[in-house]
Amino acid sequence: MVSNIYEINFTDIYFDPQKKSKRILSCEDAIAEIGFGKVQILVLFAAFLILANTLAETMGISFVIPAAVCDLNLTTSDKGLLSGMTFLGVMSSSHLFGFLADTKGRRVVVLWTLLGSTISTFLSVFMKDFTIFLILRFFSGFCVAGYSAIMYAYLGEFSINKYRASILSWVTTAVGFSSTVMPLLAYWIMSYEWRIEIYEGYQFRPWRLLILLYSIFGIAGGILLLFLKESPKYLLSVRKDEEALEVIKWIYRTNTGKSDDNDFNVHKLESEASEIVMRNETGMKAFLMSVYDQTWTLFKPPHAKYFLTCCCLHLGIFAVSGGIALFMPDILNKLAIARKTLGYDNIHVCDIYDIPKEIFLNSNETLMEQSVCIDNVDLNIYVQSVFVGIGYLIGFVVLSIIINPYNRTHILVFNYTVAAISGIVLTFLTSSSAIVACFTIFVFFTGVNVPVVNSAAVDIFPTFLRSMAICCAMMFGRFGTTVSTNILGVVLEKSCSGTFYSFSGICVLCCIVAFVLPRPKK
Repeated sequence: MVSNIYEINFTDIYFDPQKKSKRILSCEDAIAEIGFGKVQILVLFAAFLILANTLAETMGISFVIPAAVCDLNLTTSDKGLLSGMTFLGVMSSSHLFGFLADTKGRRVVVLWTLLGSTISTFLSVFMKDFTIFLILRFFSGFCVAGYSAIMYAYLGEFSINKYRASILSWVTTAVGFSSTVMPLLAYWIMSYEWRIEIYEGYQFRPWRLLILLYSIFGIAGGILLLFLKESPKYLLSVRKDEEALEVIKWIYRTNTGKSDDNDFNVHKLESEASEIVMRNETGMKAFLMSVYDQTWTLFKPPHAKYFLTCCCLHLGIFAVSGGIALFMPDILNKLAIARKTLGYDNIHVCDIYDIPKEIFLNSNETLMEQSVCIDNVDLNIYVQSVFVGIGYLIGFVVLSIIINPYNRTHILVFNYTVAAISGIVLTFLTSSSAIVACFTIFVFFTGVNVPVVNSAAVDIFPTFLRSMAICCAMMFGRFGTTVSTNILGVVLEKSCSGTFYSFSGICVLCCIVAFVLPRPKK
């Protein structure tokens, strides 16, 4: 009878899986415990495709314009307008989509804007009127803002601190990939001459097919994103703790290949601090007030200093790399004409602006005066662009390898310094190959800083502000591109050397500003 008092079922205590201790972890710790696996690879690949699509939508038009001159009756001013229209669209909506991504979700905004961008691109291909074509290109850029920057936040939130900077750099190799594939596709498609009349006054030609092919990256990335989940960190920031936990368990099952998550003994995630103002009112006024509340938070301590730093860095990056990249083909083409026509073997970059403009008039302009339009494209332009793209790809791979061991501020300072030196050296060179190499270095060592600054933003800003901070900072960058491309044509003619020295000076200023960024989290 007494022995019954001490009768204990030890099996129930020590071996019942239902009685295992349950833990509460932060989202960061939970993802770190699961480790890098299939989910992170899928998210990385989706982000890679979507960022490749970003470049194809914004820069791919430069490979199309020479072949579209006759079909769209493009003047010189029309070409400039068409080149900048996508960037104008991006600038106009970056703030809006940053807010929506922080309040409605990263994944849903990316999917809807990808759909909008794809539809507008598809419709533009079948337009014969330049004005309608231009409007659709603007709307495409309007939608590009919804996924170009947000994917950095989405990818970063599936990564752990230890590898986040490296992963964000690896995904930016999409820029090098897209820069290589775009001219390769253009070389292949533009080498054929055919036309199909679909309706009166409209002919489907190779350049229109090229625009459609450039949208494949986004379609593939969007399809892959359909099979992924919303960012668990975002879900926590909007107080959807149970949904966030389900996403974490889904990551565990997918990465481990297990059919259940019984071994993952976490029953709750630590809630994230959030300053999102939840308003009960509805309507446009309430929406605008919510946007104001969210935006104003970026300009208050402790966020203001780092937000303005990221804005300044992106402004410098895009002003230099975007502006120079747009004018580089034209400058190189004029150098080639000067050597061939005038026999100048030792001509400097800035010497071309001392040569009368009439020498650079191409056969298209002459024939158009005779009511004949020629839109043949020199395929060598695409070959040169392929080599520049390969250089970008190699550079981004190297950056992805070194960004983890080295402080990102040191990387920024090194890149800006190399760019500043190349901008000065460029004005003294006469060798054709050396000029091309120096141009490439100048553009690359500024443009390569985009993932470095964005990785800093992902680390610095809390989840509820992250997308808006990145979107707005990159909006300043696109503004820099728009301004520099519009003034370069004028200032290069008035003071070519001074222009390159000024751009080098911008790089030096960015070097100084970079020291404001905090050290990365370990």
